[in-house]
Amino acid sequence: MTSILKNCSRIVALLIFGIGSALSAHADTVVLTEGFDGVAGGNYFAGTTVNQFTVQSGAVEVLASNNDFGRCVAAGGSPICINLDGALPGSTFTGTTFVSTAFFGPGTYDLFFDLAGSQRGQSNTTSLFFGNVLNSEITLAGNAAFSTYSFLNVVIGPGELSRIVFFQPGSDNMGNLLDNVRLVQRDDVAPVPEPATMLLLGTGLAGVGAALRRKRIAKQGVSG
Repeated sequence: MTSILKNCSRIVALLIFGIGSALSAHADTVVLTEGFDGVAGGNYFAGTTVNQFTVQSGAVEVLASNNDFGRCVAAGGSPICINLDGALPGSTFTGTTFVSTAFFGPGTYDLFFDLAGSQRGQSNTTSLFFGNVLNSEITLAGNAAFSTYSFLNVVIGPGELSRIVFFQPGSDNMGNLLDNVRLVQRDDVAPVPEPATMLLLGTGLAGVGAALRRKRIAKQGVSG
């Protein structure tokens, strides 16, 4: 009888552990990955798209092998990156707004991107807008190498839509350099156990109860 009780207890413990693991597990979803690979070098003005991003105002310059003079690689990045201020000197632009083409709906997100200085001797400030991140400013020296910036647990509320927005003031063609934008939607909602799992748990508990009742009856028979 003792061995039966021990076996039932082990079964229930395993079932509880399995259900606990299922409840705590979650799978995050990568909803955007953009490294600007394959984009032709040159200036892109308002209304044009650069892979999964759109120039909403001003201009960006895609720095590639034909026009970057090695700036992306010199900053520790890949051969292609984005100069967030692509406006030519003397232009009337007061800044560049570079946005994700897609809108993202309600949820919790983790945003990552690489940012470096212009590599041309001038410091710049880039502003980020996304979800409840309303205006996060990143100021970099001109010789700053690429670093990865992380904005975790960014919330987009119910009924809202948001785009990733990078804003770079100025119009001198010497903006901060952007690369490797990655957005992950988090899935922290615990799933409901499947009916079959709950049935197994119920069966295991019933087995323990039956074993305890048989043991109690056996004891009463001996004492009688």
